[in-house]
Amino acid sequence: MANLDGTSKTDLLTSGFNSYPNAIVYSSFRRKIFWTDKGQYPKIEMANADGTERVTLLDGDVDSNFTDPTGICLGPTEQLLYWTDTTENTIEVLNLDDRQRFSTTIGNSTYVHDIHPFGIARYFEDIYFSDIRFDGVYVIDFPAGNVALASMKLPIPAEIHIYADTSCPGGNFCASTGTCVINQRQPDATFRCICDEGYNGKHCDLNIDDCVPDLCMNGGTCTDGINSFTCDCVAGYTNNICSEKY
Repeated sequence: MANLDGTSKTDLLTSGFNSYPNAIVYSSFRRKIFWTDKGQYPKIEMANADGTERVTLLDGDVDSNFTDPTGICLGPTEQLLYWTDTTENTIEVLNLDDRQRFSTTIGNSTYVHDIHPFGIARYFEDIYFSDIRFDGVYVIDFPAGNVALASMKLPIPAEIHIYADTSCPGGNFCASTGTCVINQRQPDATFRCICDEGYNGKHCDLNIDDCVPDLCMNGGTCTDGINSFTCDCVAGYTNNICSEKY
């Protein structure tokens, strides 16, 4: 991890990989990172943005038809996690709320009869994927599943990233402590708010009570802050949670 200018570089995770992590995506809504790990024992894992609370979502030793996870991306609402499998030649989906796994529907195509997806990106209702065997980038209109050629004759196309303005038109529907983004364009545009640290609610106007649960000990009084709390200790106790006698 680093600033956009390359400064303050920090290693988040340095061990526990089978071979090498291939692709990574960040969820601003969940404040989690997700990545694919290719190798003899393939995995898809997630962790907090600082690398803590690492969890395995899919494991090649346990999950069937999970061989070579490569590209990875999130859907517009960040509820669905998409990945490509370059050995199974599939695009699959994991619902992050109920952990249900399913495959995307690939319908009629004028250009391809057998997909070999590598990189993947989701842009509103469309899924884009690169195919390193056919040297092209294709788009699937979701959920119909029809495939069309987006670009061809590319030298070994690999990862795909889409950069687009998804801010809400005509003003901000969120409080000043949130950012409004478009969930979907069709059939009707819907919006949601991505909250700053310490806030939640539909419009990001609710300050999360950091005194629940109350971590102040030995009779200390908790005062809520913005993504923080302070403890006012009774006589005889000190430190940030009033746990130390003096």
